[in-house]
Amino acid sequence: MDMKKTWVQKCEDKKTLPKVLKLEKRFPCYNAVHKMGANEGDPVVLVNASEIMPIMARVPKGKLIAIGDICRTVAKKPKVT
Repeated sequence: MDMKKTWVQKCEDKKTLPKVLKLEKRFPCYNAVHKMGANEGDPVVLVNASEIMPIMARVPKGKLIAIGDICRTVAKKPKVT
């Protein structure tokens, strides 16, 4: 039986990311992404957790950042295949 991955292991870069996929209803994240305004067939960006960490680190202590803001920041980044 495989052990669950630690947070550090999840943050390690995967060579296949980032990439853009067309949103499909079978994706585990479909409902969440759909609630943010994306529809089936829209392009969505998958990134490594290590790309999200610096965005969250820029948030001042005691403040919050919305997931939508994080998504918009990631979507603006170049080098997405």
